[in-house]
Amino acid sequence: MVAGFPVDEPQSAADLAGFASTEWITELLDYDHYVSEKYFGGTKFKDGTMARKVLAKYTDEEKKLLPDIARLWLTELITL
Repeated sequence: MVAGFPVDEPQSAADLAGFASTEWITELLDYDHYVSEKYFGGTKFKDGTMARKVLAKYTDEEKKLLPDIARLWLTELITL
């Protein structure tokens, strides 16, 4: 669905609803979300370097830190 209209083709780009929110960035940094249809599942990026070499290797303890990392990232972006 795009702008309330049904679409026949599969999703081929990230869903930008909530873009740059803490929740959106936290999910972007989580492997399972990153490779989902909401983010890059419909693109070649789901199998790219970021997914394979970075996000897929987070430990459970590192995953718990993702919301804090997202908030820090947003704070840094705002001060640029």
